[in-house]
Amino acid sequence: MSDEFPDGICTLNLTKDLTDITQGRDLAPGQIAKLVREKNNISDFGLKFMFEIMKELDLSVDVIEVLYTAICKIATKKPEEPAEL
Repeated sequence: MSDEFPDGICTLNLTKDLTDITQGRDLAPGQIAKLVREKNNISDFGLKFMFEIMKELDLSVDVIEVLYTAICKIATKKPEEPAEL
């Protein structure tokens, strides 16, 4: 899997700007995932609902955290200039 993702391939719907949530700090994707997973930071109803009921659905917290961290890594990836072939 390439580390070069096209701009806009994955988005997170947040209630505030990511810079406000991280307080301007340069954090690793895992740290960002923990911060943006807080209920008051998620504006996407479906995602917020999933986090609220994941224990009732017997969803593994570890699996959800790994997947969400991967999503955060993709969503926060800075777009790179296209390379000429």
